Parts: sequence; structure tokens; C-alpha cells
Amino acid sequence: MELTELKEQIKDFLNKEDLSYKPYELYEILCGDETNEYDIFYKALGALEKEGEIVYTKKGKIMAVKFSGTIKG
Repeated sequence: MELTELKEQIKDFLNKEDLSYKPYELYEILCGDETNEYDIFYKALGALEKEGEIVYTKKGKIMAVKFSGTIKG
């Protein structure tokens, strides 16, 4: 899977509902058993965090910015 495609999948999934996920939970939901996607998945998470699309909670979970109560920018 390509990095940009994975970023879109992550954004679309997290923007559907006000829930947060541990990184490994999100990986299992989106990538399943594809172990070769692990590096690309974490690169996509890092890029989305830098772009202000996702945030990490105090408990280390990932959620969409629009549900976090923070302002993107």
C-alpha cells in the first residue's frame, strides 16, 4: 500500500466517529495481517500528526483533531 493511500484511509476512518485507538489497534483494523505495511503505517501516522490531522492523547491513543477539542494550526 502506498503512503498517501494509507494516510487517506487513516484520516477517513478516524473522522467517522469520536473514538480513539492505540496505534496497534488501528493497524490491525486497517492493515490486518500485512506485516510489511508496519513501517509505512507509522510513517503515515507521523505525517498526519505533522499535518495537524491527528493527535495523540495522554494515554497514547490516536484520534482525529476535530474530536480532540484542540485547534488545528
